[in-house]
Amino acid sequence: MAGAIVQLRCSNCDIQFSRRAKVWRQAEKRGQRLHYCSIACASAARRCRQVVSATCVWCGDDFKRPSHGKRDRALFCSRRCGARHKSANRVGTGPRCPECGSAKSYAGKVCRSCRIDALANRTLGELRATHGTFAFHAKIRGLARSAYEGSRQCAACGYALHVDICHVRDIADFPPSSTLREVNHPSNLVALDKRCHWEFDHGFLTRQGNEWVPGDEPRVGPLHHARIAPPNSSGRQSRCVP
Repeated sequence: MAGAIVQLRCSNCDIQFSRRAKVWRQAEKRGQRLHYCSIACASAARRCRQVVSATCVWCGDDFKRPSHGKRDRALFCSRRCGARHKSANRVGTGPRCPECGSAKSYAGKVCRSCRIDALANRTLGELRATHGTFAFHAKIRGLARSAYEGSRQCAACGYALHVDICHVRDIADFPPSSTLREVNHPSNLVALDKRCHWEFDHGFLTRQGNEWVPGDEPRVGPLHHARIAPPNSSGRQSRCVP
């Protein structure tokens, strides 16, 4: 009821006094169990309050301060240490993934890990039936970047500023029943820079064991056969020369 009044008893002078019910309820929610009829009584009670000695949980310093009442656990030397401890140990209250229980974004139905697992279990035939050519290859490339576990350095020439994650076995060589997990298995992925990636796709570069050598069957029309030049003085392998 708006404007209701409650009768309380001062915790210092034991005099009965009146207070608005709204203010009393707010104090109870904050855990305040001691009520005073005036500021003077509150100050007098604070001066006479029992002193507690403890060690701060956050900073580890020993401290002494007046007790905050029967429910005072004396964990922190100041409000600052209490706030820092609360921030460091805060438990996320955001949305949770229904599959694994981990945190997820508000927009997605599941977390990123579960979304990647679900995509990896789809077959090439299912993905091609629901996506166009561009989206089909974009999905596979994105999953390949997540699945690749090797060094982000070109395996053929050592270039490391920017590399592509390439498939050793072409995607077109897999049957439609193959899953994306099989296509993007780490053993089928390799890091190549743009030039070596193009040469590998068009047959000018091939892998024999751990070595990368010029290919014997280039898959482009009238272009001549290329050979790989030795590394230059900067350590960067030169471009293919005739």
